Amino acid sequence: MLRIAFSTLAARKSGMMGAFAAVGLTVILVVSCGILLQSSLRAPIAVERLHNASVVVEAATSVTGSQGEGNINSVSLAEKSRLRASVASRLRGIAGVKSVIADRSVYAAAVDRHGRLIKGENGALPLGHGWESAQLTPYVLTRGHGPTRRSEVVVDEWVASRGAVHVGQRLRVLTAAGAETFTVAGIAGHTRVQQLPEQAAVFFRTDVAARLAGGGGRVDLLGILTRRGADTGRVADAVRKQLHGTGLRVLKGASRGDAESFDDALSRADIVAGLTVFAVLEAFVAIFVLASTFALSVQQRHRELALFRAIGTTPKQVRRLVAGEALVVSLIAALVSLPLCVVAAFLEKDLFVRAGMIPAGLHLVVGWIPLLGGIVVAIVTTQIAAFVSARRASKIRPTDALREATVRGRPVSWFRAVVGVAVLVGGIVVIVVTARQQGQTDAPVAAMVLMVAAALLGPVLAWPFAWLAGRPLAALGSGPGLLAYANTRSNLRRAASVATPLMLAISVVGTVYIAKTILHKETHAQTARRTAAAYVLRAREGRGLATDVAATARGLPGVAEASGTVATSIVVGPNGTDLQLFPARGVDVESLHRVLRLGVTSGSLAHLRGNAVAVSVQSATDWRWHLGDRVHLWLGDGTPATLRVVAEYTRPLGFGEVILPRRLVTRHVTVALDDAVFVTRKPGVPAAAFARTLQTLREKNPTVQVVDSSAYEARIDAAAEKEALEVYVLLALIVLFCALSLVNALTMSIGERKRELALLRLIGATKSQVRAMIRTETLIMVAFGLTTGSLIAAPGLALLNRTLTGSLVPAVPVWSYLALLAFYAAVGLAATVLPTRWSLRANPVTATAYRE
Repeated sequence: MLRIAFSTLAARKSGMMGAFAAVGLTVILVVSCGILLQSSLRAPIAVERLHNASVVVEAATSVTGSQGEGNINSVSLAEKSRLRASVASRLRGIAGVKSVIADRSVYAAAVDRHGRLIKGENGALPLGHGWESAQLTPYVLTRGHGPTRRSEVVVDEWVASRGAVHVGQRLRVLTAAGAETFTVAGIAGHTRVQQLPEQAAVFFRTDVAARLAGGGGRVDLLGILTRRGADTGRVADAVRKQLHGTGLRVLKGASRGDAESFDDALSRADIVAGLTVFAVLEAFVAIFVLASTFALSVQQRHRELALFRAIGTTPKQVRRLVAGEALVVSLIAALVSLPLCVVAAFLEKDLFVRAGMIPAGLHLVVGWIPLLGGIVVAIVTTQIAAFVSARRASKIRPTDALREATVRGRPVSWFRAVVGVAVLVGGIVVIVVTARQQGQTDAPVAAMVLMVAAALLGPVLAWPFAWLAGRPLAALGSGPGLLAYANTRSNLRRAASVATPLMLAISVVGTVYIAKTILHKETHAQTARRTAAAYVLRAREGRGLATDVAATARGLPGVAEASGTVATSIVVGPNGTDLQLFPARGVDVESLHRVLRLGVTSGSLAHLRGNAVAVSVQSATDWRWHLGDRVHLWLGDGTPATLRVVAEYTRPLGFGEVILPRRLVTRHVTVALDDAVFVTRKPGVPAAAFARTLQTLREKNPTVQVVDSSAYEARIDAAAEKEALEVYVLLALIVLFCALSLVNALTMSIGERKRELALLRLIGATKSQVRAMIRTETLIMVAFGLTTGSLIAAPGLALLNRTLTGSLVPAVPVWSYLALLAFYAAVGLAATVLPTRWSLRANPVTATAYRE
């Protein structure tokens, strides 16, 4: 049967090339994303500061819960979780262990004698550690001595050279508590690891480092130094056995980098999560486009398959023939496109780097898993499409074969229609239930469900649209318009297959793009209504502002109130299931109401003390929290907490879904720094003079930046736009893929109509009339795809907009949306030019003798 499959493919070059192109595009899209995803998962974080530690122990970096029946879901923590320093005593007696070093990393921004921050070429600031942590690299004193007094520090050679720091010099260091001045007792260097700006260090005495870390008896990690000749693997196994049941992580080799740089590990987790979401979207789009295109290829062979039945071929043989052809096309196309997948991965990497989504230093790993995954997707999808498309032709009775080959039957089978209606009803039920619950809907998921229904019912949906759109064209377009109207109605499957890439592009891409626009506009509006402060203090460089900045600002003349907020996150999951990470804020309840208007609808923020929590109205609805309830959640570092709901508010976007007491938050964040300090001025104080007064804060803390409320809102907008840019880059790839798929589908549909076009020429139609007919048909199909895609996206977007603003009419970016529609219309019309010209080049007399 494979031999026959090769013969039939060779005789149908146009259909084969169209299916070949569809498979190739799908494999390139799937495999290139898979390469990026695998590379991000495997990307090691350089081990530098912990080079001398053979084994590293750290606390869990995620919270794990259940998801559904028997499924587990894990959420990466946004804050560093710490472990008790006393754990070290349990490990010192293990065979092969030389010493166990408790390490703390603290915020320590050094300031030179000119009041400038000492930072690296990429803007990285030094980190502070206890002096005993120097052994983990190891650092060796090159001048001076270790810190023996509380007021002494040791700096590494990079800080010394960059800031012109000498032994005995006074050095100002910005800490989480505020600016402190230390004496440089020594300068340390190392030779085993190449020194990088990110690893620049300031070493304090152990008790001082503990005070600055604010964790009490807790440390960031334990570094284990092994004896000479000890087997690292055996030591690590012994440590795991000793710590069994504690939930602590034991790392060795390249995995130690995850403990060394928590921010890099968290960034990698975000990259993997973003690429995973993109992979799901692109796989959904690619599989649908491939199935639709291959189904169109089989439909074009309906006459040929019917004739096979007429000469005695059994239904099983027909299905095997089509399956064999699908296998040949998918295998050859996948193998040929694999080298292009690697090229596409490198091109996508450059694009993502420019968008700030992945680091420039990411090394692409071309493994076998993405390559095999692309081949499997191609084979499975084409086999399913071939089976479904050939099923009807294989059931034709031999006596009805010729009649079936010349007469169009119903556009869809009863089975396909029933399944399509069932999926459509299911999608409507989900949307209705979501609407009644007043909960936030996931617009892309809703669009996907409706897209499945539209793909199954495409030919049925095309009929009323062809009638509505075709009648005016038939009336106004004379002969070509009338023919286009008749052709579209007579071959609804072809219209649906051509329109499928457009439905996908508009429904998926349009949904995500418009949802981002709605969210961005509402975030801007809520930020403007929420901010009562005249000015906001932010960190020009570094992680944030020390807690003493707000206290100092309150003492300045003309300042009515200054209130700082600590950005963090929480993990929420009802009954420990379906865990999700949400933004939160730690606030000073005594001063918050004077600088921010959160729109409290029930309860009071005055009760936000101790184990209390305030939550946004929408989140309270989604999580089924009520005023006065005791709710269970996990704080930023994974610490479980049971808190009482004391207030609900309406303006969380750009701020946080949950508000917690500052004292509760500061014990569970990586660095207890204010991300913003909101400042109000006393009545009658001139704005210009007030701004100059606030600028004096930079004398003590050079990281302070003073911005007015409008500039603060602009910064929130800029951050949202930067985040959205990453999504737009991913969507642009899907837009391009759907455009290429549209060109491929139109080329296939026009290429197989050579005989039909020749007959039109023989009965008197001119070439220009034929081209006008093709253009009109294309406009009908493009309009059908674009309109259906818009209708698919509409319900989810309407519910999302109602959730955020209370209105069912979403704020659509009209010009951007029209540009997307115009782009696809232009691509569709341009795609008809060459295939039509090629089909019209043949002699009409000889072309009519052609039989497929």
